[in-house]
Amino acid sequence: DTETTETEIEDTETTETETEDTEIDETEIEEEPQIIDFEKSGYKVNLKENTTFIYTGKSLKPEVYVTENGIELPKMAADGTVNYTVSYKNNKEAGKATVVVTGKGNYTGTIQTTFKIIPGTTKVSASTAEKKIFLTWDKVKGASGYKIYRSISKDSGYKLVKTISSKASRNYTDKNKSYYRTYYYKIRAYRVVNGKKIYGEYSKPVKEQIAALSAKVERVSSKILKVSWDKLSDASGYVVYRSTSKSGNYKQIAKINNKSTTFYNDAKRKVGVKYYYKVRAYKLIKNDNYYNKPIIFYQ
Repeated sequence: DTETTETEIEDTETTETETEDTEIDETEIEEEPQIIDFEKSGYKVNLKENTTFIYTGKSLKPEVYVTENGIELPKMAADGTVNYTVSYKNNKEAGKATVVVTGKGNYTGTIQTTFKIIPGTTKVSASTAEKKIFLTWDKVKGASGYKIYRSISKDSGYKLVKTISSKASRNYTDKNKSYYRTYYYKIRAYRVVNGKKIYGEYSKPVKEQIAALSAKVERVSSKILKVSWDKLSDASGYVVYRSTSKSGNYKQIAKINNKSTTFYNDAKRKVGVKYYYKVRAYKLIKNDNYYNKPIIFYQ
Protein backbone atom coordinates (compact mmCIF):
# COMPACT_ATOMS: atom_id res chain seq x y z
CA ASP A 1 0.00 0.00 0.00
CA THR A 2 2.81 2.43 0.81
CA GLU A 3 4.48 1.98 -2.58
CA THR A 4 1.29 2.68 -4.37
CA THR A 5 1.02 6.02 -2.58
CA GLU A 6 4.51 7.05 -3.69
CA THR A 7 3.67 6.31 -7.29
CA GLU A 8 0.64 8.58 -7.10
CA ILE A 9 2.83 11.36 -5.77
CA GLU A 10 5.26 10.99 -8.67
CA ASP A 11 2.38 11.27 -11.12
CA THR A 12 1.37 14.51 -9.46
CA GLU A 13 4.88 15.96 -9.91
CA THR A 14 4.84 15.06 -13.57
CA THR A 15 1.58 16.93 -14.00
CA GLU A 16 3.07 20.07 -12.43
CA THR A 17 6.01 19.99 -14.84
CA GLU A 18 3.68 19.82 -17.82
CA THR A 19 1.75 22.88 -16.53
CA GLU A 20 4.98 24.91 -16.33
CA ASP A 21 5.80 24.09 -19.97
CA THR A 22 2.38 25.42 -21.04
CA GLU A 23 2.98 28.77 -19.29
CA ILE A 24 6.26 29.27 -21.21
CA ASP A 25 4.47 28.77 -24.51
CA GLU A 26 1.87 31.44 -23.61
CA THR A 27 4.62 33.97 -22.82
CA GLU A 28 6.20 33.50 -26.24
CA ILE A 29 2.86 34.24 -28.01
CA GLU A 30 2.39 37.58 -26.19
CA GLU A 31 5.78 38.84 -27.43
CA GLU A 32 4.78 38.66 -31.11
CA PRO A 33 4.66 42.25 -32.66
CA GLN A 34 1.28 43.73 -33.64
CA ILE A 35 0.95 45.39 -37.04
CA ILE A 36 -1.41 48.39 -37.12
CA ASP A 37 -2.97 49.64 -40.35
CA PHE A 38 -3.30 53.46 -40.31
CA GLU A 39 -6.16 53.35 -42.78
CA LYS A 40 -8.26 51.04 -40.58
CA SER A 41 -7.43 52.66 -37.24
CA GLY A 42 -8.33 55.93 -35.57
CA TYR A 43 -5.00 57.63 -36.28
CA LYS A 44 -5.10 61.21 -37.62
CA VAL A 45 -2.60 63.67 -39.09
CA ASN A 46 -2.45 67.09 -37.38
CA LEU A 47 -0.72 70.31 -38.44
CA LYS A 48 1.32 71.94 -35.67
CA GLU A 49 0.79 75.39 -37.22
CA ASN A 50 -2.13 77.04 -38.99
CA THR A 51 -3.93 75.32 -41.83
CA THR A 52 -3.34 78.32 -44.14
CA PHE A 53 0.07 79.49 -45.32
CA ILE A 54 1.32 82.41 -47.43
CA TYR A 55 2.64 81.77 -50.93
CA THR A 56 6.43 82.22 -51.15
CA GLY A 57 7.29 80.57 -54.47
CA LYS A 58 9.08 77.80 -52.55
CA SER A 59 7.94 74.38 -51.31
CA LEU A 60 6.21 74.59 -47.94
CA LYS A 61 6.61 71.73 -45.47
CA PRO A 62 4.71 72.49 -42.26
CA GLU A 63 5.43 70.23 -39.30
CA VAL A 64 2.84 67.56 -38.50
CA TYR A 65 2.19 64.97 -35.81
CA VAL A 66 0.06 61.80 -35.62
CA THR A 67 -2.47 61.05 -32.88
CA GLU A 68 -4.97 58.39 -31.86
CA ASN A 69 -7.72 59.47 -29.49
CA GLY A 70 -5.66 62.55 -28.61
CA ILE A 71 -2.50 60.59 -27.79
CA GLU A 72 0.52 61.40 -29.95
CA LEU A 73 2.40 58.63 -31.74
CA PRO A 74 6.17 59.36 -31.76
CA LYS A 75 7.72 59.44 -35.20
CA MET A 76 10.45 57.18 -33.84
CA ALA A 77 9.96 54.45 -31.25
CA ALA A 78 12.16 54.10 -28.15
CA ASP A 79 14.18 51.30 -29.78
CA GLY A 80 14.99 53.52 -32.78
CA THR A 81 12.37 52.04 -35.10
CA VAL A 82 10.72 54.54 -37.42
CA ASN A 83 6.93 54.53 -37.02
CA TYR A 84 6.08 56.69 -40.04
CA THR A 85 7.46 59.02 -42.72
CA VAL A 86 6.01 62.33 -44.01
CA SER A 87 5.78 63.51 -47.63
CA TYR A 88 4.06 66.44 -49.38
CA LYS A 89 2.11 66.99 -52.62
CA ASN A 90 1.30 70.25 -54.48
CA ASN A 91 3.01 72.23 -51.72
CA LYS A 92 4.67 74.95 -53.80
CA GLU A 93 1.92 76.62 -55.85
CA ALA A 94 -1.07 78.48 -54.43
CA GLY A 95 -4.06 76.25 -53.78
CA LYS A 96 -4.60 73.08 -51.75
CA ALA A 97 -1.55 71.09 -50.63
CA THR A 98 -1.51 67.57 -49.16
CA VAL A 99 0.51 65.98 -46.35
CA VAL A 100 0.87 62.17 -46.58
CA VAL A 101 1.92 60.04 -43.60
CA THR A 102 3.08 56.49 -44.47
CA GLY A 103 3.33 53.78 -41.82
CA LYS A 104 6.67 51.98 -41.20
CA GLY A 105 7.82 49.19 -38.91
CA ASN A 106 4.81 48.07 -36.88
CA TYR A 107 2.55 50.45 -38.82
CA THR A 108 1.27 50.21 -42.37
CA GLY A 109 -1.01 52.14 -44.71
CA THR A 110 -1.27 55.91 -45.25
CA ILE A 111 -3.25 58.80 -43.76
CA GLN A 112 -3.28 62.40 -44.90
CA THR A 113 -4.44 65.98 -44.32
CA THR A 114 -4.46 69.19 -46.37
CA PHE A 115 -3.51 72.85 -45.98
CA LYS A 116 -4.03 76.01 -48.06
CA ILE A 117 -1.44 78.20 -49.76
CA ILE A 118 -2.72 81.71 -50.56
CA PRO A 119 -1.28 85.09 -51.63
CA GLY A 120 -0.23 87.47 -48.88
CA THR A 121 -2.20 90.43 -47.51
CA THR A 122 -1.52 93.94 -48.79
CA LYS A 123 -1.51 97.29 -46.98
CA VAL A 124 -3.67 100.08 -48.43
CA SER A 125 -3.32 103.88 -48.32
CA ALA A 126 -5.93 106.47 -49.37
CA SER A 127 -5.90 110.18 -50.24
CA THR A 128 -8.34 112.65 -51.82
CA ALA A 129 -8.64 115.52 -54.29
CA GLU A 130 -11.80 117.20 -55.58
CA LYS A 131 -14.41 114.41 -55.85
CA LYS A 132 -11.88 111.60 -56.20
CA ILE A 133 -10.34 109.11 -53.80
CA PHE A 134 -6.92 107.71 -54.67
CA LEU A 135 -5.88 104.26 -53.47
CA THR A 136 -2.40 102.76 -53.47
CA TRP A 137 -1.23 99.47 -51.97
CA ASP A 138 1.85 97.35 -51.33
CA LYS A 139 2.97 94.65 -53.73
CA VAL A 140 2.05 91.05 -52.87
CA LYS A 141 4.53 88.36 -53.91
CA GLY A 142 3.23 86.19 -56.74
CA ALA A 143 -0.03 88.13 -57.16
CA SER A 144 -1.65 88.03 -60.61
CA GLY A 145 -3.97 90.93 -59.75
CA TYR A 146 -6.04 92.65 -57.09
CA LYS A 147 -9.73 93.17 -56.27
CA ILE A 148 -10.98 96.41 -54.70
CA TYR A 149 -14.08 96.55 -52.48
CA ARG A 150 -15.93 99.60 -51.13
CA SER A 151 -18.51 100.25 -48.43
CA ILE A 152 -20.02 103.14 -46.46
CA SER A 153 -19.77 101.00 -43.31
CA LYS A 154 -16.51 99.78 -41.78
CA ASP A 155 -17.70 96.31 -40.83
CA SER A 156 -20.16 95.28 -43.56
CA GLY A 157 -21.65 95.97 -46.98
CA TYR A 158 -18.47 95.78 -49.07
CA LYS A 159 -19.01 95.47 -52.83
CA LEU A 160 -16.53 94.85 -55.61
CA VAL A 161 -15.80 98.09 -57.48
CA LYS A 162 -12.75 97.17 -59.53
CA THR A 163 -10.59 94.22 -60.59
CA ILE A 164 -6.97 95.09 -61.37
CA SER A 165 -5.77 92.28 -63.62
CA SER A 166 -2.21 93.57 -63.92
CA LYS A 167 0.21 92.53 -61.20
CA ALA A 168 2.28 95.64 -61.89
CA SER A 169 -0.57 98.11 -61.29
CA ARG A 170 -1.06 99.08 -57.65
CA ASN A 171 -3.18 102.22 -57.75
CA TYR A 172 -6.81 103.09 -58.39
CA THR A 173 -8.88 106.29 -58.58
CA ASP A 174 -12.48 106.16 -57.36
CA LYS A 175 -14.27 109.04 -59.08
CA ASN A 176 -17.41 111.13 -58.48
CA LYS A 177 -17.70 110.48 -54.75
CA SER A 178 -19.93 112.60 -52.51
CA TYR A 179 -18.34 115.28 -50.36
CA TYR A 180 -20.28 114.41 -47.24
CA ARG A 181 -19.82 110.64 -47.23
CA THR A 182 -17.09 108.52 -45.61
CA TYR A 183 -15.95 105.58 -47.72
CA TYR A 184 -14.18 102.40 -46.60
CA TYR A 185 -12.00 100.24 -48.84
CA LYS A 186 -10.54 96.74 -48.71
CA ILE A 187 -8.23 95.06 -51.22
CA ARG A 188 -7.22 91.44 -51.63
CA ALA A 189 -4.68 89.88 -53.97
CA TYR A 190 -5.28 86.83 -56.12
CA ARG A 191 -3.06 84.39 -58.01
CA VAL A 192 -4.22 82.50 -61.08
CA VAL A 193 -3.34 78.78 -61.03
CA ASN A 194 -4.57 76.55 -63.87
CA GLY A 195 -7.17 79.14 -64.81
CA LYS A 196 -8.53 79.44 -61.26
CA LYS A 197 -8.16 82.49 -58.98
CA ILE A 198 -6.72 81.75 -55.53
CA TYR A 199 -7.51 84.65 -53.17
CA GLY A 200 -5.55 86.06 -50.25
CA GLU A 201 -7.04 87.63 -47.14
CA TYR A 202 -8.70 91.06 -47.22
CA SER A 203 -6.56 94.02 -46.21
CA LYS A 204 -7.45 96.06 -43.15
CA PRO A 205 -10.07 98.65 -44.15
CA VAL A 206 -8.98 102.21 -44.84
CA LYS A 207 -11.40 105.14 -44.78
CA GLU A 208 -11.41 108.44 -46.61
CA GLN A 209 -13.61 111.42 -47.38
CA ILE A 210 -13.43 113.81 -50.30
CA ALA A 211 -11.22 116.86 -49.71
CA ALA A 212 -12.97 119.70 -47.91
CA LEU A 213 -14.53 122.82 -49.32
CA SER A 214 -12.56 125.52 -51.04
CA ALA A 215 -13.07 128.51 -48.74
CA LYS A 216 -11.58 131.80 -47.65
CA VAL A 217 -11.78 134.39 -44.87
CA GLU A 218 -11.81 138.13 -45.50
CA ARG A 219 -12.30 141.25 -43.39
CA VAL A 220 -15.60 143.11 -43.97
CA SER A 221 -15.10 145.70 -41.20
CA SER A 222 -13.13 146.13 -38.02
CA LYS A 223 -15.59 143.85 -36.22
CA ILE A 224 -16.73 141.45 -38.95
CA LEU A 225 -14.90 138.61 -40.71
CA LYS A 226 -16.62 137.03 -43.69
CA VAL A 227 -16.15 133.28 -44.16
CA SER A 228 -17.14 132.11 -47.64
CA TRP A 229 -16.91 128.82 -49.52
CA ASP A 230 -17.75 127.12 -52.81
CA LYS A 231 -21.23 125.74 -53.27
CA LEU A 232 -21.73 122.00 -53.31
CA SER A 233 -24.65 120.90 -55.47
CA ASP A 234 -25.49 117.85 -53.35
CA ALA A 235 -25.13 119.51 -49.92
CA SER A 236 -28.08 120.17 -47.61
CA GLY A 237 -26.27 122.91 -45.73
CA TYR A 238 -23.06 124.00 -44.04
CA VAL A 239 -21.58 124.27 -40.54
CA VAL A 240 -19.00 126.86 -39.43
CA TYR A 241 -16.62 126.35 -36.48
CA ARG A 242 -14.19 128.75 -34.79
CA SER A 243 -11.20 128.61 -32.45
CA THR A 244 -8.50 130.94 -31.15
CA SER A 245 -5.88 128.23 -31.67
CA LYS A 246 -5.10 126.37 -34.90
CA SER A 247 -4.96 122.99 -33.18
CA GLY A 248 -7.32 123.94 -30.34
CA ASN A 249 -10.94 123.23 -29.52
CA TYR A 250 -13.29 124.34 -32.32
CA LYS A 251 -16.81 125.35 -31.39
CA GLN A 252 -19.76 125.57 -33.73
CA ILE A 253 -20.80 129.18 -34.32
CA ALA A 254 -23.28 128.69 -37.16
CA LYS A 255 -25.31 126.03 -38.94
CA ILE A 256 -26.68 127.13 -42.29
CA ASN A 257 -29.60 125.04 -43.49
CA ASN A 258 -29.89 126.75 -46.87
CA LYS A 259 -27.65 124.98 -49.38
CA SER A 260 -27.58 128.12 -51.57
CA THR A 261 -25.97 130.24 -48.84
CA THR A 262 -22.21 130.10 -49.18
CA PHE A 263 -20.97 132.64 -46.63
CA TYR A 264 -21.20 133.59 -42.95
CA ASN A 265 -20.41 136.94 -41.35
CA ASP A 266 -18.76 136.49 -37.98
CA ALA A 267 -19.59 139.61 -35.94
CA LYS A 268 -19.26 138.00 -32.52
CA ARG A 269 -15.53 138.36 -32.22
CA LYS A 270 -13.05 140.41 -30.24
CA VAL A 271 -10.94 142.97 -32.03
CA GLY A 272 -7.25 142.09 -32.07
CA VAL A 273 -7.81 138.34 -31.52
CA LYS A 274 -6.71 135.94 -34.22
CA TYR A 275 -9.34 133.37 -35.15
CA TYR A 276 -9.23 130.04 -36.98
CA TYR A 277 -12.22 128.61 -38.83
CA LYS A 278 -13.46 125.25 -40.09
CA VAL A 279 -16.24 124.87 -42.62
CA ARG A 280 -17.90 121.65 -43.67
CA ALA A 281 -20.88 120.67 -45.73
CA TYR A 282 -23.45 118.15 -44.65
CA LYS A 283 -26.04 116.01 -46.40
CA LEU A 284 -29.27 114.98 -44.71
CA ILE A 285 -30.03 111.32 -45.51
CA LYS A 286 -32.72 109.47 -43.58
CA ASN A 287 -32.37 111.93 -40.70
CA ASP A 288 -28.62 111.37 -40.42
CA ASN A 289 -26.06 114.08 -41.09
CA TYR A 290 -22.97 113.10 -43.08
CA TYR A 291 -20.18 115.65 -43.03
CA ASN A 292 -17.27 116.17 -45.34
CA LYS A 293 -13.77 116.44 -43.93
CA PRO A 294 -13.13 119.92 -42.41
CA ILE A 295 -10.22 122.14 -43.36
CA ILE A 296 -8.88 125.00 -41.26
CA PHE A 297 -9.28 128.52 -42.60
CA TYR A 298 -7.87 131.52 -40.76
CA GLN A 299 -7.23 135.19 -41.23
